[in-house]
Amino acid sequence: MHGPTRADVVTLVVPQREQFSARVEDSASTWVDVALLDSPRTSLPQLERSRVFLQFAGAQGLCRISGELSRRPQDRGLRIVGYGSGEVLRFVHRGNVQLLRRAELVRSTTNARMVVLRSGSADHVAVEARCVELSGAMLRVQGVPFAATGQLFEFDLFLIPREAAIRGQFRVERVSGDGVLEGRLTRLTTTDRGRLVRWAAEHQGRRVA
Repeated sequence: MHGPTRADVVTLVVPQREQFSARVEDSASTWVDVALLDSPRTSLPQLERSRVFLQFAGAQGLCRISGELSRRPQDRGLRIVGYGSGEVLRFVHRGNVQLLRRAELVRSTTNARMVVLRSGSADHVAVEARCVELSGAMLRVQGVPFAATGQLFEFDLFLIPREAAIRGQFRVERVSGDGVLEGRLTRLTTTDRGRLVRWAAEHQGRRVA
């Protein structure tokens, strides 16, 4: 399994103490440089002596890596008073990537706009619909008329503001009495699956208007 990539938002967990967010700035085979998005309560000397987990979401699901945090080698000679949001620290791996939750189990409600088109049918037109729930393996969609089990649909999902739509295909597995269909994702790039899982992981447990 692969680690986080540049610009990914990750969570750093200090067991039994706290957790805080950061953004990946750079990475190599044994380390990840992260810019803090929060100000940790733990002092830097104490943080450098602690085991830390770097938790992230990607196409495979919700993952974590065990390791240690410290200043980057190029920053160690600098005299810096305090530290907090914006500070760049280096996370050094001390283990392999662990899968905490598979992609299909990372899910969240949403109310995102979609454009949906029946696959392989010249007499169907694209319709606007709403995605009401998603995971790394499925979508629940409202507003697709005459959908039936087994049908394939192409879709554009406008999930993240100011970012390109997530584009793929799903097969209808069931349609509920209120017209909400559940679609199993049958075609989706690894990049877009990672975007879905990251969004779901960040929004789990929140009510999305």
